[in-house]
This record gives sequence, structure tokens and C-alpha cells, in this order.
Amino acid sequence: MRAGLGTRRRLDGTRLEGHPDALRLAETAAKIAEDLTDDPFMHDAQIAAAQALGCLGAAEQAVELANSVQHPIGKADQEDRDKALMAAVTGLWAYDPAAATAVVDAMEQRLLTGDGGLDGPVVGFADLLVAVGHQDYERSRRLADAAQRAAERKHRLGSEARDSRYMGARPQDGLVMGLLTAGSDPACAGEWLLRAVDLLESESSRTSWNRGPLAIVCAALGDYKAALGLAFRSDHGRRAEVLTEFAAYVAGVPGTTVFHGNIGSAPELWLIRRFAALVMPAEAAEGRLLEADDGSHTLAPDERRSIAFSLLSQALLADGWHNAVPVLADLAPDVVISIRDVVFQHLGLED
Repeated sequence: MRAGLGTRRRLDGTRLEGHPDALRLAETAAKIAEDLTDDPFMHDAQIAAAQALGCLGAAEQAVELANSVQHPIGKADQEDRDKALMAAVTGLWAYDPAAATAVVDAMEQRLLTGDGGLDGPVVGFADLLVAVGHQDYERSRRLADAAQRAAERKHRLGSEARDSRYMGARPQDGLVMGLLTAGSDPACAGEWLLRAVDLLESESSRTSWNRGPLAIVCAALGDYKAALGLAFRSDHGRRAEVLTEFAAYVAGVPGTTVFHGNIGSAPELWLIRRFAALVMPAEAAEGRLLEADDGSHTLAPDERRSIAFSLLSQALLADGWHNAVPVLADLAPDVVISIRDVVFQHLGLED
């Protein structure tokens, strides 16, 4: 049985619109991805193909591909396959919520029954929260509680061992928990974020790409100036990516929904932006205009849109400018057509 073939419909029978060739193209992409045995980007291509299949309702194909993700330098571990499953399951809710729920429940159980090590499942629960989104409030609440317990246990064990680096705790744990608790307990959120910054500034983890996820957190907390400063202090090759995710958050659009980039910061940046949009959406929070210094206020939609365009215009001037295209497609589709025409002309593909 091949789910998703023919007219695509939700469970209530309503038709889902889309390009008629979408499923065929997704299946072709999956086949090509599986054949990239010597390509360093095989892993990312398989994840993207699994997500495309999930977004088209092809549950069996999406899950099968996600569970068979291979890494070009060896066998992928469960974390790699979980990333692929999360990328796939996000799109399944509209077609097959039972299939989506089954995947989420299996992953939740795996996180809960893991070895409980110091690299615990905080980010894993955040991944699940992003995948569930607003589809199931009770499940989301349970996952949020589980993430907090895992983070507190990791910090407690690190503190008991008197390890200033929290014994392997990752900065993104603190960023996740800072976002998760900012609305209900600002003091607690501040403590989590300080731990994250402490780790980010340590000699062992001081790399420029780490500033990207922190920039998104600053934006979620309303400090757009700090976020912009962090974005521009990111590695030049990652600057466009950070600016684009910042713009997607501010504008409240899906943006780069396809998981990408196994190298560097992309997975963490992608997760933190989507997680921030879920738990602290820009439209519900106070922000500060980039050029203003007269305090925060709730930004009107046109103000947020203006900020997003400003960020995207800067992203388009940096290496990796193509990262801005998905957000531009959400905000100004005509601009994407213009960019396509310029690129095609440059490549000699205008005909």
C-alpha cells in the first residue's frame, strides 16, 4: 500500500490542494537520495525527502525512508533517524494524525526509557514539541514537563560533580529551557539562559555559529538589537542563515520548514527558531524596532514585516543568500520570481 497516491485528502474528506506532480517529485527525490551513497550530503537529502513525503501524506514511505537514513561515513545512529522522523511527522497531521501520533509516541517512549545519561533528551523533547505543535495540547504539555525534568536532572548531576561546564550539558538545552520557562517563570528562564551563555563562551565550545540560536532567543525575548548584533557576529558563511531564521521568526511565517544542513549550526538554529515560534511567537510578545532605543512595545504586523524585509535584504547580500528564498516566498512571492529570473539568466537557463 502506498499512502498519498491519487487525490490527497484530509481525514474529513476535504481535498488538499497542491501541485499534481508533487508526490511523483518527492518519490523521485527519495530514490535519488537513497542512491547518493558516496555523497557527503546524502544524509541531509534523505531527511528532506522524508519530510517531503510526510507533507504529502505518504506516511508509510516517509517513515520507511526516515528509519533507513544512512550517513556517508557510516551507519546513522538513532538520533539521525529521529531527526528524519520529526521532519516527516510534522506534515502528517493533516492527512493521518494516527500515524503522526504513533511516531511521536514511539519517540517519546524511547526518550523516557533511554540510558538517562548527562547528554539527556532535552533537545529530543523540544524536537517532539515542535513536531506536535498545537495539534495535541495534552501531549505538548506532557512533553514540556518531561523536557524540564530532563534538563533539571542534567544540571543537578553536573552541579553535584562540581563541573563548571555542567558535565557535557549542551548550550541548546539552556536555550530550550529558557524559552520554555520565560512566560511562566522569568527568573528561572534567566538562570537557564545564563547557563547556556556560560557554555557558549567556554573555550571548548566557542565557535561563531553558536551565536545563531542565541540570536533567535534574544529576538524571542524582544531584544532585536542584541539579536541583530549576534547575527552579524556569526561566521560569514552562516550569516545569511541566521538573518533568515531571525526574519522568519519576526514575520511569523513557516520559512525554512525543510530540515537541512548537517554541518555546523543548522539543526540547532532550525530547531530553536521553530521552538521559539511555538512557545513565544513574535506576534504575542513585545519587541523593539531595530533602529529605535525608546523601549519595547508590541509590534504591529506591518512593523514586524518591515523588520523581516530589512533582515532579508541583508541576508541576500551574504554568502548563503539562497537561505532567504523560503521566507521571501512566504512574504513576497513576486520577489522570488524576480530572483529566479536573475539566477537563471546568470546560469544561462533563461530559455
